[in-house]
Amino acid sequence: MNMTKKVASIPVYYTTKEAAQLSGLTRTMLDYLVRSDLLVPSLSVNCPKRGRPRKYSFGDLVILRAISHLVEMGVSITRLKSALKQLFETHDEITPGTIPGRYLVTDGTSVYFRKDNHTIESLNQGGQLTFSFVLEVQTFRDQIVKDLQNPNFRKAS
Repeated sequence: MNMTKKVASIPVYYTTKEAAQLSGLTRTMLDYLVRSDLLVPSLSVNCPKRGRPRKYSFGDLVILRAISHLVEMGVSITRLKSALKQLFETHDEITPGTIPGRYLVTDGTSVYFRKDNHTIESLNQGGQLTFSFVLEVQTFRDQIVKDLQNPNFRKAS
């Protein structure tokens, strides 16, 4: 019995229609992002902005989906533009197999890039690094539930 998991093939590029569907943004918003140079499809860099089909890469789709969520959280297009410029200048391309960091973080105004467990880079302040300590509350809850279920818990008090 063959237990090999079948993996869907990932296209080389995505059309504007597909990018809109996969990102959660409208085609009108994608057009605006291109016109404002917020995100030019990386596989169409040498093509004129009008009259030619746009070709979005997998990495473009990841960034577009992030843009969609950041806009929903109240981050302005102006802030996004400076944040994405910094992100693209300082980090490798996002591909189906690699990603340069784990989280984009926002306070609704600025955008930060969390690279590892302790470093957050401000994408709106020229890559200024800061340290953070993110504590997962669910872990604490799970530990307390486990402690409460321990039969020796009541005996220790």
